Amino acid sequence: MSYDENKMKRVVNRPVRQLLVAGLSAGILLLVSFVSSSHWRAVGSRWEAPDAPPTLLRHPYLQKGTTRSMGIAWMIDDEQPCTVEYGLTQKLGRVVESPGNRRMHFAEITKLEPDTRYYYRIRSGDTWLTPPDESYHFRTHVASKNKPFSFVVLGDSGQPETGDQCPLADLLSALKPKPDFIIHTGDLSQRWALDEAEYDLLTFGVYRDMLRNTPFYPTQGNHDWVTDWEHGLDPLYPRYFQPGKLDSRLTERFDMPFWRVFHSPRDNEAGHVGPFSFRYGNAVFVCEAGAGKGAGRSLAEKRFADDDVTWRFFYSHYFGMSGNAVPGGDLKWDPPLPNCDMTFRGHIHVYSRSAPYGPNQGVDLLVGCSGSGIGNSYFQAMVTPKNPHGLRPGITEWNEKCPHLVHVLIDGPKLTLKSYYPDGLVFDSLVIDKSGDKKTVVGMRPDQHPVHPYWQRGLTPLMKKLWVDENPKWRSLGSGAWEYVGREPLERLGRTIGRRSRYVEPRFVLPRRRNHTRPAGLRQARMAIEQLMSIHYRLGRHEWDQTTYRYFEDRFRHLFGNGDGSLPLLVQLASDQALPVKHRLGALGGLGVLARRSQVARDHLVKFSASDDFNIRFSADIIRSCWLGEREALDDLFVWMKRESTRKPPNPQFNVNAPGHYGNPIFVLRRFTFPALFSLGKEHEYSESRPTIGEWIEFYEKNKSRLQYHGVEQRYRLVR
Repeated sequence: MSYDENKMKRVVNRPVRQLLVAGLSAGILLLVSFVSSSHWRAVGSRWEAPDAPPTLLRHPYLQKGTTRSMGIAWMIDDEQPCTVEYGLTQKLGRVVESPGNRRMHFAEITKLEPDTRYYYRIRSGDTWLTPPDESYHFRTHVASKNKPFSFVVLGDSGQPETGDQCPLADLLSALKPKPDFIIHTGDLSQRWALDEAEYDLLTFGVYRDMLRNTPFYPTQGNHDWVTDWEHGLDPLYPRYFQPGKLDSRLTERFDMPFWRVFHSPRDNEAGHVGPFSFRYGNAVFVCEAGAGKGAGRSLAEKRFADDDVTWRFFYSHYFGMSGNAVPGGDLKWDPPLPNCDMTFRGHIHVYSRSAPYGPNQGVDLLVGCSGSGIGNSYFQAMVTPKNPHGLRPGITEWNEKCPHLVHVLIDGPKLTLKSYYPDGLVFDSLVIDKSGDKKTVVGMRPDQHPVHPYWQRGLTPLMKKLWVDENPKWRSLGSGAWEYVGREPLERLGRTIGRRSRYVEPRFVLPRRRNHTRPAGLRQARMAIEQLMSIHYRLGRHEWDQTTYRYFEDRFRHLFGNGDGSLPLLVQLASDQALPVKHRLGALGGLGVLARRSQVARDHLVKFSASDDFNIRFSADIIRSCWLGEREALDDLFVWMKRESTRKPPNPQFNVNAPGHYGNPIFVLRRFTFPALFSLGKEHEYSESRPTIGEWIEFYEKNKSRLQYHGVEQRYRLVR
């Protein structure tokens, strides 16, 4: 072979050798990567390093503001100490610690200047949890009585099934002037706040961007109380409506999520979470906060007696003037609160503004639907062809059935109130002037209200005819669009409302921390289950979808490890009658997670299905029938219910034939659990008619051959 031929051969083979070297190098890198991957772990669909830094699960929100201080709360995905760095510029410069290893943090910054903007960032160790963004700031409360300010009122917002809450959140972000703070009349969760995560879905996931720089002062609604099955506690029972009986200490005693998520000033004499008050500029605000009518009135009388304020506001979930369309539908102030200018409350899912009442010409605002489902029957008794809006002379000046928020602007002795549809149209307004010798209160005239047909909800046939079909001010353009053709000028927000996705965050933000090693003994296992169930309050009601299950499973494995080594400890915890019921149910849930791969765990669940304890037996059957798809567990549940329904004397705590209320687990079972279990939506008769246990037994026996299990949904569907 000639020199030229060898040269050509070497040139031709060079790319081949380069490919071999490159392939060998890639193989070595892949091997190294594969070996290194043994030091990583999967969480859901992600891979994370074992020493992954902490991550925010709940973004910062402002609480307990004063002229000299501000509180900042947030939550991370593991127990770690954090610090807040703050300052007059984005260079920050000052630090306050939130010490201790914990998930939920609250730092109160003091010795601040009034009406001053401060920037802040949060860090854990060397990891910044918030970006260097100017939106992370707060302004201390105004002290001057001459400085104009504004605030927003929301109420009954916590409903995940409706899209109305998010358009209102978009409107809130677009308001000008930007509100200085937000108050809420309760029911931030309409699903019974069984755990903290409900607020991540229904409050922080919707208003997150606003709450990082706008103080938020909510009161506690009945759905925020959480019905406590174990102790038979139900705030809706009439005995709690007596003055002083609705004691806010109950929510602390039973460790309900609301007052672990939100922070009260505790400025009442007893130092309880409610009632509380705060001052802003020339106004004082008193919040009943679940403390009862008597306690709320007592604090209001003291705070409203201060001659140094111009405006006095009271807000609660229940108590106000009978200003809505239903006679007797409210727990009214009788006599009216002294010197009170305005009360805000929720509970009834409509909007209503009362006529001025009492010696101080106070006005009652029912702010009952900032995103929840609209009430379907509250106007029926009053709406007639001659009274199309159910107004009550001398009592009610305007009613609406629409999602709404209320914006109140105060400039010295003048107050301007505007109530908005989600698209920024003002449907009601009010002006109160105290600058003269006599207080004047002027509301929008009935012929000026726009009554936008698109935003009406739950109208009866007569109301639809009078409010929509025969409304001369609006012309339908089809597809839910309407054109205003009336003569009265309409007041709008006046600026573009930016629209965004339904929720800022997914329903539950999965923790990204490494798995802990399993507890070494029973004492550590108790601590781990307590930590787990501080997030998941109950497992006894079947409202879980796959996302919720994955969240629980991830938290469980995070605390108990991946193997079956914790199984004996979980059995002991579930059997320990000295433990709180929610901890025993958490242990059952852990057995349910392990039972997917462990026959031993399944066998233990079968044993718990024969328990005499209602919560344990019911939960074990639900876990087996839904999480694991065991039809025999579903059969056992109904055989047991059938036997209990004929038991004499009936079980005093779980009488399946009693009418029941939210404090009765049987009521929750037949009202909520069974419709969800069998995928019967609101359009189905079983979700609204509240059938008895006997009717549910009849339904199951009639349809069980048509029920088909869906593993992804973890529930059953009727096959036609």
